Amino acid sequence: SAFFTEGHPCYNPDCWAPKEEVPGIYFQYCNMNYCLLGQMIERVSGQRFDQYMTEHLYGPMGLTCSFNVAEMPDDARQHIGTLYRKLNNAGECDPANGTWISQCDDFDKGYYPFVDYSDYVPGTNGSLFGPQGSLRVSVRELCQIMLMFLGGGSLGGAQILKPETVERMFTPAWTYDPQLKNGNNYNRMMNCYGMGPHIFFNIPMGDRIVKDQVLPFEGHTACAYGLLGGMLFDRKRGNGLIYIVAGTGSDPEQYPGVYSSFYGWEETLLTAGAEFADFSY
Repeated sequence: SAFFTEGHPCYNPDCWAPKEEVPGIYFQYCNMNYCLLGQMIERVSGQRFDQYMTEHLYGPMGLTCSFNVAEMPDDARQHIGTLYRKLNNAGECDPANGTWISQCDDFDKGYYPFVDYSDYVPGTNGSLFGPQGSLRVSVRELCQIMLMFLGGGSLGGAQILKPETVERMFTPAWTYDPQLKNGNNYNRMMNCYGMGPHIFFNIPMGDRIVKDQVLPFEGHTACAYGLLGGMLFDRKRGNGLIYIVAGTGSDPEQYPGVYSSFYGWEETLLTAGAEFADFSY
């Protein structure tokens, strides 16, 4: 609750919409909402968030990804990629003079962090396992998750999510109105959101995925600790793109896209992926 309490050191007013606004009308990006959701899952289930996700979602899908590195199989842990940024001594992006500095998951000689959670009471700290972005998952596993969504919640004959749950997730909960200015659309990148997924409108110099094609995709992008990534797909036609960049040598803000609000590296990967897949729209 500290993140939501004014006056607490963890409280960040920049994360919240104005007090007079209401959900579904005004949008302000804030990934701490997923910590609140994780805490609700723990309260209702009585399980730790990481264990709940493994038991009810990833395990039935045959995946070894996890929000807790210590509970992943050894072979999966050995393939976790370290995230990097090229920084100088002041911690600033410096392509010319900086060095590659690990930002996350720099496990030296097979050492993996282990924390004794035996005293943890589920439902008391929703941010403990990082529901907002601490999932260690491979591209291959992301493909399986994408296929599950493309299958209406089904994968390999197993019903992972109810079809109506998937449909509810991808039903727009908020859409940006340029006249009402009902939210922060982040340089025209975020114009429509469902219950988590990002719904792309393909606006030029905004959420345009590829330059010369309109791809009616949904999904989510990622940007943290040097990582750039995205899982974008079309549930109707079964098309999709996944990309992950584990670090950039330069400040991404210095390399903006030429036709969208994506960074230049992302545009290159998305365009190449679309050309390789030869989507027909």
